[in-house]
Parts: sequence; structure tokens; C-alpha cells
Amino acid sequence: MNLSAIRTEANIWIMDADGGNKKQLTSDGDARLPPLWQPQGDRIAYLADRSGSREIWTVQSDGTGKTQVTFSEGSVSGYSWSPPDGARIAYVVASPPGTLPEFSLWVIDSDGSCSEQLTTGNRDKSPVWSQDGTRIAFRSESRDQTLWVMMSNGSDLAPLGPDNPAFMMQQWSPDGRTIVVSDGNDLSAIQLEDPAAPASPGFEVVSAAGALLLTVCLLRLRKQE
Repeated sequence: MNLSAIRTEANIWIMDADGGNKKQLTSDGDARLPPLWQPQGDRIAYLADRSGSREIWTVQSDGTGKTQVTFSEGSVSGYSWSPPDGARIAYVVASPPGTLPEFSLWVIDSDGSCSEQLTTGNRDKSPVWSQDGTRIAFRSESRDQTLWVMMSNGSDLAPLGPDNPAFMMQQWSPDGRTIVVSDGNDLSAIQLEDPAAPASPGFEVVSAAGALLLTVCLLRLRKQE
């Protein structure tokens, strides 16, 4: 096999839902991972290797205004826009080659200002915003539990249980009371209830820095055949 003949270029295109009006937005060939639309906006975020490391870039939906958003010391491996308007981006930074393997969570304003590191010293991935943009849930591959939640500034870090190493983050409910996760076979709903509500028998209650109580109940949702 001639590996040199395998194309590695990738560019971003947009089109109407019916497949018409195709338009190419980038031509550098270095776009990586599926592009993500800004909520309630006209910008598209994507990863690119153009600056020597993999970073977040944005481009307007008409192809103008290509802008590098992050300038990390490592390499960005994942990201997500904040609801409801995409004012901020949560992203994962992998440590540089030759250093201890680490994946840290960061947030940054969508214009590239005010970057802030939320976690360090662990392998934290898959940040998922609550629908009001105030909290971030994520998966950890190094902590004593798999799923965690914190405020969007990194405070009030708390584990989500029951714990299952196979759980992967999916999505918050619109009211911010439930997080849907998957173990690869079934979907599960982790319910976050109001701390004023009494805990039901068998529920696990976890304190988050005395400010937030998470009443956690695991509901099995059968995957449709």
C-alpha cells in the first residue's frame, strides 16, 4: 500500500438541508473533527493544525473571517460551544509530547479572550454544557469516579454517581435537572434534583462544596431496537 497516496486534506463546506447551494468555506485542507455551528450565531468552529499544533479556529458562514481562537501549550482534542448563545467555548487540551500525559479542561470567550483553566493534573475529557451555560459535566479517566460536574468557572466540583467506568457524556436536559449518558449499549438518565427536595430511598446524595446537593438516581432507558 502506498500510504503517501492517501489524502489527509479536509475542508469545511455548508449546504442547504436539501443538498443544494453547496459552498466551500475553507481551502487550507487542515480542518479536523466535525465542525460545530455557534448556537444562535453565524460562526462555525473547527480544529486545524495550521499553527503547528491543533487549535480551535472559527469562520463565518460565508467563508470570511477565519480566526484562531486558542493558543494552547499542547494540542486541543475536543471542544463545545456554551448555550444559549455560544459566548464561550469549553475545550480539552492534551499535554505536549514528552511530558506527563494529561488532558485538562479550559474555557475561553468565543473571541479568543479570557481563557481560563478549570482542571489540571488529570485526564479530563468530553465537556458538556448545561443548557443555561452555568455548569459543565465531563468524563475523567484518572479520578476515583468517571463522571463529574462543576460550575463553568471550575468551582463546586462534584462526582456524579452511581459510577460506571463505561459511561460517556451525551447531553443535559433543557431544565438542567438530568444528564443523559451512555455505556455503549444502553442510555441512562442521571437526575440532579433540587437540594431542598427530600432524597428518595436508595438515592445517593453528594455535597458539592456545601453549595449544591446532587440527588442522583440512575434510570435505565432501553435502547430502541
